[in-house]
Amino acid sequence: MANQVVEQAAMEQVMAHYRGLGFTVTDVSAHKCGWDVTCTALDHGELHVEVKGISGPQAAFLLTANEYRTAAADSCWRLAAVTDVLGSRPTITVLTGAEVVTGSRPIVYEYRPHVGD
Repeated sequence: MANQVVEQAAMEQVMAHYRGLGFTVTDVSAHKCGWDVTCTALDHGELHVEVKGISGPQAAFLLTANEYRTAAADSCWRLAAVTDVLGSRPTITVLTGAEVVTGSRPIVYEYRPHVGD
């Protein structure tokens, strides 16, 4: 439950941030497309924004394989990390896909046996 509260608060803050910049904002998180919010504006084009809500002060987070692939392949992809999301001074840090890919390292691997093993 706590994680849902953090993520929802981050979504609301990021959507308000982009609306304040003149974007039309659409929540696409249910579509599992590699980002959470599509932002469009005539003068800025389209952005695909992945939102990460973080309780503490440091912008450290995990990415799914789909998010990582999308960050690497989509020049419109951005990550908006909201730190201290439930606190008195939440901060939004926006990173490009290239910044996220360059700064990421694999820490989790999955094994699945092949059928017939």
